[in-house]
Amino acid sequence: MGHINFMRQCVLEVFTLDIKTAYTYSFVYIRQLAITLKKAYTTQRKIDIQSVINWQFINSLQLWSEFVSRFSSESDLVHSLVYPLVQIIVAVVRLNPGDRWLPLRFHCVTMLNQLSSGCRREPEKKSKSLKAHASISCLHRDYFVPSLPLLLDVFNLNIIYKRSATLSRNPMDLRLLLHFSQSQLRETAALDAIIAWLLDGLVKALNNFSSIAFPELSAPVVTELRNFIKSSRVHAFTRQVKPLLAKLLEQIDYVYKKRRVIRNMNEESTILALEKSMANDLNAPFVEFYNEFSKRRVEQLSELSKIYAQTVSQSTCSVAF
Repeated sequence: MGHINFMRQCVLEVFTLDIKTAYTYSFVYIRQLAITLKKAYTTQRKIDIQSVINWQFINSLQLWSEFVSRFSSESDLVHSLVYPLVQIIVAVVRLNPGDRWLPLRFHCVTMLNQLSSGCRREPEKKSKSLKAHASISCLHRDYFVPSLPLLLDVFNLNIIYKRSATLSRNPMDLRLLLHFSQSQLRETAALDAIIAWLLDGLVKALNNFSSIAFPELSAPVVTELRNFIKSSRVHAFTRQVKPLLAKLLEQIDYVYKKRRVIRNMNEESTILALEKSMANDLNAPFVEFYNEFSKRRVEQLSELSKIYAQTVSQSTCSVAF
């Protein structure tokens, strides 16, 4: 995984040298991904579906998602790739519904959140290498990337409401999985990982909403979190969900108070100024929660990487002997 991430970053650095040429390559390969996905939907043959459900396809999606999220606010050409890329990612999830394919779903949600976050960047933050290209039109845009519906669907799965009876020796790192086996799905580590990635996706998706419509956009999340807390039999999971719900309600009250200054929805300048001030307010309830959550999440993922490295090392030693 580390080697692939390194190669992806190298490719992205090369792309900064000529964004127009990079767009040409990205368009061709994203189009090829769409063709492969369309064939899987059309034929429904196992071999065609497997051409989508593999690491080569997902790693390619991750590369182009990072490319588009990094440069979409700096180039009209790259901006035009946001919509087709989002459609491909959502279609990949819909091709493989069900609890066994939750790791794949979380990979796709991560890409959608990355696109949503990247598209919110201000044009002043563009890299020095891109400033030299006078032909690039830099316009600031906000997008609504539909990652929340894919996460809310997880609350419809029965497995997250009850604790598994099969104990696990080690935690699961979903970054290394595309799907669960039937035996893995019955382990406690799988459920722990599902809840962790579900909360991670929700927090990142909600953090991208610097809009006066935050209360309305987050209403389905509030409903699902309340139902989960009421219905779940696993107290360890409800303890993780309650802080998110509390901060979410605080943020909703915060936005309600902020948007009282708006007297008319036709006052576009007032709305834009308010949303900009909200986006830059580092003391907003959910922003503080997001920063703390992100730090803990980085530590958790780092610990998972160490555990995986130790497991591989032990396996190598046992094979050698």
